[in-house]
Amino acid sequence: DGQWVHFTTVGLLSNSVLQGRLLIGEANFKSLFPSLSGFQFFLIRSGAENQKQVVEALESGWSDAGLDVVSSVEVLSRLLSVQNTYISAFQSLGALGLLLGTFGLAAVQVRSVIERRRELSLMRAVGFSDSRIAKMLSLETALLLSGGMLIGIAAAAIAVVPYLIEVGPQTSLVQPLVMLLIVLFAGYLSALLAIRTAMQLPILPGLRAE
Repeated sequence: DGQWVHFTTVGLLSNSVLQGRLLIGEANFKSLFPSLSGFQFFLIRSGAENQKQVVEALESGWSDAGLDVVSSVEVLSRLLSVQNTYISAFQSLGALGLLLGTFGLAAVQVRSVIERRRELSLMRAVGFSDSRIAKMLSLETALLLSGGMLIGIAAAAIAVVPYLIEVGPQTSLVQPLVMLLIVLFAGYLSALLAIRTAMQLPILPGLRAE
């Protein structure tokens, strides 16, 4: 009736058929909203084997009141569809970032080798073999790649672990592991590309620059 009503929150509901609803005691409800009569929401317990018969009996018997029985599985699917949409959108953005990061890693590795051509040329001139230089560049790439992945995994864990503790795991770990393997594979290919570029650089121009 245009008056303020104050409630005290004593609990929250998530990932249930009651998500998004406000639950109060029946006595308080009748005292605060005396003009509302009857119930508009029912929870029906039935076995999985006779669920269809229960739905048909209830909707047939309460057809004049417009009773519509919906499975709890369907209700939860509707509630989680919005969440799954956001997850899919962020996964798409993550895949785009992964693609850009892959090309960026290759470009950084090749650029690093080109900028260090004087150093590499001097090392080759004083007797460093191509295989030893290749191992050195591979080790550098492995350290950079592993350090970056550890930082990314730690940041993701900080963001995801509280949610997992609250609601439990909702998806499998296959897709994140596949993405990590893709990053490792892309880093390995970038290292090979950088090493190949380093071995093809002529020694004499690099020594002259040095």
